[in-house]
Amino acid sequence: MQKDTNIDEAISTNQSNTSLALLVGGAVTCIAGLPPNYLPLAISLSSHYFFGRSSIYRHKLTKDVISIEKYMFLLPPKLKKEGIKLVDLNSEDRNILLQAAKLNRSITESVGLHFKNSRYFMSLFLSHVHNYPKTVRFIRTDYLKYNLSRFDVTVVRNIPSDIEKLGMKLNKELKVDSLVITNKFQFPGWSPILTEGETNIYQIGIHQANKSK
Repeated sequence: MQKDTNIDEAISTNQSNTSLALLVGGAVTCIAGLPPNYLPLAISLSSHYFFGRSSIYRHKLTKDVISIEKYMFLLPPKLKKEGIKLVDLNSEDRNILLQAAKLNRSITESVGLHFKNSRYFMSLFLSHVHNYPKTVRFIRTDYLKYNLSRFDVTVVRNIPSDIEKLGMKLNKELKVDSLVITNKFQFPGWSPILTEGETNIYQIGIHQANKSK
């Protein structure tokens, strides 16, 4: 119960803490003469130093607009019993994985993929310092080269530059009852089963059936 409280607190982190962490992290980077790609690590270290470990996710820097929990009803009940596997293809702020950690009774594995080394190592550092649940892990890879077939929920935020290649990959690898959740864009030619604001939900089987008509 305490862990859920911490996650809720993290997702609604005070913006003043964020601003101070950004300011100090930027100052540390400049004073130490570090390359710009060290800025995320400097920010996270500053956040940890100033705000402590009273919340295991206190370092949260942005608020995501995707709510994972509200879309779980679209998955078959059988999957919820067996354990849902979720992947975030662009896990920049880790918020999706934090939400999934709160749903650990139904989501048994949450994976964040990073293409850049700086973001990957920052996530590893934060997961250690802030004691992330064992259900959450990060992988340094190109998502176009990573096999996604075992995942039940795939989250894609912000329009990818390789949107057509990604669409073909998802069609080929994902199971028919898998969900794809996008934010701020739609896959060309795909028909979402649900749209809320900038969030679109697709089910692979329904999309493939509509496409074949």
